[in-house]
Amino acid sequence: MGVYLEKAAEKGVLEVDVTDLKDISDITMPQSLVEAVTKSEDISALTLKTSSGNITLDEDALQTIANTVTGEHDEVRLSVKTIDPDDIPDTQKYPIANVLNHAVFINLSAEVIHKDDKGNITATDSIHNFNGDVTVSVPYEQPEDMKGRQVIACYIADDGSITYFPVTYENGIATFTTRHFSTFAIVESYAAVFEDIDISKWYMSSVEYALANSLMAGESDTIFAPDEKVSRAMAVQLLYNLSGQPETTGTASFADVEAGKWYAPAIVWAESNEVVAGYSKDQFAPADLVTREQLATMLWQYAGRPETNGSIDTFADAADVSSWAREALCWAVENGIMQGSANYLSPKATASRAEAAALMTNLHQMQQSGKDA
Repeated sequence: MGVYLEKAAEKGVLEVDVTDLKDISDITMPQSLVEAVTKSEDISALTLKTSSGNITLDEDALQTIANTVTGEHDEVRLSVKTIDPDDIPDTQKYPIANVLNHAVFINLSAEVIHKDDKGNITATDSIHNFNGDVTVSVPYEQPEDMKGRQVIACYIADDGSITYFPVTYENGIATFTTRHFSTFAIVESYAAVFEDIDISKWYMSSVEYALANSLMAGESDTIFAPDEKVSRAMAVQLLYNLSGQPETTGTASFADVEAGKWYAPAIVWAESNEVVAGYSKDQFAPADLVTREQLATMLWQYAGRPETNGSIDTFADAADVSSWAREALCWAVENGIMQGSANYLSPKATASRAEAAALMTNLHQMQQSGKDA
């Protein structure tokens, strides 16, 4: 249910407050009002307040709407609605499954309703992208067991890819700015608490997932070190985490794996399960760094060395892949565990913690989906 806005305020921000009307989630503005608002020198923004949340469109965002209004009988409808998580497609829920019970989903929509001179609707155009800023404020109650986590916002595309937004969280209100209208979620973030994590970077979703599923941990309470290179000890520890850290007995047979080291149980597990071998009978070299092809091979061995019909021949550097790693890389690419960048696999490049988070996340999601490894 909506409300019609009929006249503008005298100056400043034009505000429509329908928070006391629980069944009203949108406003409708006639073309004449849209034109008056955008041309007025006294109105700098439009704010819609509802029980679900508030949106404020700046002058440029309002102009985007005005540019879509083509007829004198057209109307513009703006809406702010809270969405039940059960109505969210699985592809959008799955990436944030660990915080789904606490998430608040909000749908922002804007549409131009074209009408003829008799009031008949002739067409409807949805507006998703704006050339100006839209500030969104949503009520959010932070759960007690999530105190200390960072509150952030995210837009989840139909394919499950996520774009994150920083949030200002004060007095139970989460506020963020966007130039896109769609469905957003207000969530607790495991990754954003680390001061060296940039939530706009490509690795954010993977790091968030890896932390939420205990596949990885930070280097400290404040540092994740996404660009740090992965050592053999780190790689084995990640696979040990993925396995659920089963209890181990005894010690590793390698002379350079000292009992009591943080990585010792993981190497004992990896050796006994033939997941990762040493360089020799006596040397594991836990501090040595691993390449992308080595890490992919470790994951393939962890998965049981499955056969693959995949191919890496389309990558520009396929010839650079070592013969012993080729089947593992084919498997990793076939199953979406490893993706290249700009058509390069970079098999000899040393793997970073951010890249490891991506591989671990992809493998874990494959396992969770029930797909054979």
